[in-house]
Amino acid sequence: MKLMVKSAKEMLAVLDETKESFKDRKCTYPYTEWEHRRAQVKEGLHRLPEYIHQAVETINREEQKMGRPPKLDLEKKVNLFILVRFLNKSNRNAEESLQYFQPLFGVDVSYKYIERLYGDPEVKLALHNLFVLLLKDEKTSGDYAGDGTGYFCQC
Repeated sequence: MKLMVKSAKEMLAVLDETKESFKDRKCTYPYTEWEHRRAQVKEGLHRLPEYIHQAVETINREEQKMGRPPKLDLEKKVNLFILVRFLNKSNRNAEESLQYFQPLFGVDVSYKYIERLYGDPEVKLALHNLFVLLLKDEKTSGDYAGDGTGYFCQC
């Protein structure tokens, strides 16, 4: 395809018009608000281990007398569950990612172990307690649903 001088000038004119239309626009992105919210989220993530510890401490559990001892205690299970959800990967990919960080976390688990966390009643209870603690700390009305539907039961 040959580029003729006439068509090149037409294209440049269109580009100049487009460039002028962008000059008139003002950037109205709320950087200060975004930075403030980012700082709040960062502070909340730093306090997350405290909240997890409090959520686990409120659970009364009986010691396991028979069977294989658990690989991780409940607090580490909840931390692992939340970390896998933050990674936003499938259980197999999360297992692979955790193997890279194994020296840091000291956790060597299989994808099946991660899958079993979803059905563990103690983990569910600890996550519920964590949800309630976070709502209390935010000083909200409490009219929220933990499943994300927006419907809650006021019993």
